[in-house]
Amino acid sequence: MEEAGGAKISEAARQVKASAWTLRALERRGLFQARRDWTGARRYSQEDIQKLREILFPSAEVKGIGR
Repeated sequence: MEEAGGAKISEAARQVKASAWTLRALERRGLFQARRDWTGARRYSQEDIQKLREILFPSAEVKGIGR
C-alpha cells in the first residue's frame, strides 16, 4: 500500500518484483534517484515505480508484458 508521501522501498521493490538491494544499486549507479522524506527514507510514486519497471525490464515494456 502506498503511503501519503509515496511507497517505501520495500513496497516499491515488491511492485517491480525486485529486491530493495537492487533499487539501492540502481541509485548508486546513477540510473535512478528516489525522492527522500524528512527522515531520509526513500519514497516512490507510481510514476517512479513505472520508470523502475522500464529500467529493469526494458524488453518486457516493448512487448507489453508486466503491466
